[in-house]
Order: sequence, then structure tokens, then C-alpha cells
Amino acid sequence: MSSSEPVIQRAIGFELEVKNWRTWKCRDPQYLPEAGERKNISYRRPHGVQEKLLKGEGYSLTSDRPSAESVPEFITDPFPETDSGLAKLDSTFRKITELVTLMHAEARSHPDSLNPITSYKDKGTVLKPETFFDALPEPDFHPQATVGVHLSKMSDLMRISGNPSPSVQESRFTRIKDVNEPPAFKEKESMSTAFGRAERALEKFSKTFKPFDGWKPSIELKNLCAYMIHYLECPMINFLSYPKSYFPVMARTDFAQIFNLLPIDEMAFFREDDGTTFLRIFEIVEYDLPEGPKLDMRDQFFAKGIRQGQPTASCHAIDGLDRATWIRNIPLEKDFLTQDYYPGKREQARQLDTMGGWYGFDRLGDWRIPVPVFELRRIQFTRDAQELPAIARDVFTAIVELNREPTENPR
Repeated sequence: MSSSEPVIQRAIGFELEVKNWRTWKCRDPQYLPEAGERKNISYRRPHGVQEKLLKGEGYSLTSDRPSAESVPEFITDPFPETDSGLAKLDSTFRKITELVTLMHAEARSHPDSLNPITSYKDKGTVLKPETFFDALPEPDFHPQATVGVHLSKMSDLMRISGNPSPSVQESRFTRIKDVNEPPAFKEKESMSTAFGRAERALEKFSKTFKPFDGWKPSIELKNLCAYMIHYLECPMINFLSYPKSYFPVMARTDFAQIFNLLPIDEMAFFREDDGTTFLRIFEIVEYDLPEGPKLDMRDQFFAKGIRQGQPTASCHAIDGLDRATWIRNIPLEKDFLTQDYYPGKREQARQLDTMGGWYGFDRLGDWRIPVPVFELRRIQFTRDAQELPAIARDVFTAIVELNREPTENPR
């Protein structure tokens, strides 16, 4: 990243969920005991979702509630894809590491007591002084990153995430350790082979449908199809109930907006017949699934629907979206994986808010080229806080490398 290279406008942000921690606040905010015994829960209750607990330099610490308990999560400021952004990343993760190390030192010194957040005010601005940490046992860090990547580089991002023999840097992109066991093997295989299968399907498609004279599928179309192939396969590989957990690389920009990044003549062609011709591409793809090579496009995208929380009698299910409906509507500027269009009541679709709910783009380079936004959900876990800066740096530098573009406007 020399100073002679064009400035990249995109900023990479990280979320760092800390499993095995819990946060609590006093039921009576007027009463803040010096230290609360772990076994005494009469004075405490969990925080709400995304309550800000502490504001540090370059990050904040918020609460999350995936269950009845409150789990803390570090959310960093975005880091520009420049040398100064990388320096800021190093500084921020160093501060986070110092803070969690201090928390656990205090927890080990006072194993019978919860730790008041005021103990850490010298490490940042304390926003919730009534907060307590239950910081034992040792933390289990689950990093994620939100990144903008050129559509022409999308399959390269999947290749890194699905590489069965990754380099040290590439290994940061996946928490799947044993690639010889399902679903890990199929998930990686799907990511690493999707682009080749998209190319083969488009070659067959062009011979049958002959879109227009001299047409060759654009690199953007190949990458979009590869990403959609992987998206179609993910629910058949993982069999999870929480929808965001299906996807190692999850779309934050909705697919209809990603489609708008194709060359103009390709967009026009696939919009001519209500998306039916676009669907034909995916009907001839060779899918790589545990139960066989074919997917019925008339079947539900998610066999068990998309559910809020675990599949219990008290939760709701959003059912009714078949694969063909999703694919055909993408050229028509409707992504049925977003809450605006998902079949069913909109209030039930709030789970989809962050799955393609961002309609805008990030902008890269001197030409301010629009690129879609993705969430990396398989960054490796670690219990060692000292490893966090290296994980963040490796992910950051890999994304910068993917986004390198020539100085002339490629569009």
C-alpha cells in the first residue's frame, strides 16, 4: 500500500463477540454494590440488545442477547483501506487486547465476585456504570468482519474462505478446522468450486439461448452466478435454524443491487422476460450437494423456513419462498431474501434486516466504483486475546489485496 496507489474509500469494520462472558446490570440503578457475588442474582438482570456499555478509542463494547443472558460484543470503528487505516486497526486491537487481559486478571483475583465496569474506566469512557461482567471462564472470541469487495473479485474471496490448504493468512477466513468431516468439507468445496461451475453453466447457456451477437459472459456475471450457486447450496449443507449461520460469506447488499453492477447490455437482456431466462442459468448448473447433483427450483429455498430463534413452538417460521421465485425476481430489482419482499408478514421478517438489507454500496478507488458489502462470518475463533490483532491484520490486508484495481475506470 504505497502512497502512489489510489486511495481506497472502503472501510473494514469488525465485530468481536465474546462467548463465555456475561454482562449484567443492577435492577435498581440507584444501587451499585462494590462487588456482587456470582451466586446472588437478585440485584441483577441482563442488558438489552445492542446497549452500549463502554466507549473506547476506536471501538465500543455493546451487549447482545442471543438467549436469556447478555453477551458482550466489541464493535470497531471502520478502518479505511490505507496505511493509516491499518495503523489504526493495530492500535485499536491492541487496546481491546489490553482491556480483556485486564478483565480476566481481575476476575482471577476475585473469583467469587462480578467485576463492575467502572474498574476499566481508564481504558475508555464508561457509558454504563451499573454494568457488571461475569468474565469467567476464559473468553472465546468469535470475530466477524464487514467488507466491500469488487464483484469481479467475489469468487476470489470465496476461494480464500474455501481453500482446503490455506496459507497462514488465509486460514484466518475460516473457523472450520476439520475439512474431512461434513458439513465442513461440502461447505469449503462449494465455495472453491462455484466459479468453475458457473462458467460451465454459462457456456452451455450461451450455446442454447445465444443472448446477442458476440456475447461472452462478463466476469461480473460469472461471479454473481458463482455466489448465488453457493447461496443456493448453503441451506442444503448446514441444516441450521438461524438464517445468518448458513452463509460463511453473507450478503449485506441485497442481490438485486448486486445484479445492477453487471454490464448494461447483460442487465437489459436478463430483464426482458420477467427473469425467466436468468433462471435458466441455474437450472443447468451442476450442483455439489450431499444428496445429489440437482436442485428442484420449485422447492422451498429453506426447507424449514426462516425462524426467529430456535425452532420451538413459541417461535415463528417464515415459509413459502421457493428458489425459482428468488432467482427470477433478482433482475426485476426484488430480492426476496430481504424483509421488504419476503413472503409473509413484514414484522415477522425482521430476522432478514441484516441479510441483504443494505441497498447502498461502498465506493472504492479514485473512480469511486460501487462495490457490494459482505459479512465474513467464518473468521477463526480463538481463546487467546493476544492473537486478535494478527487475525484482524491478516483479514484486512487480504481484503486490500483483493480490491487492488488499475487506475483507469474499468467500467
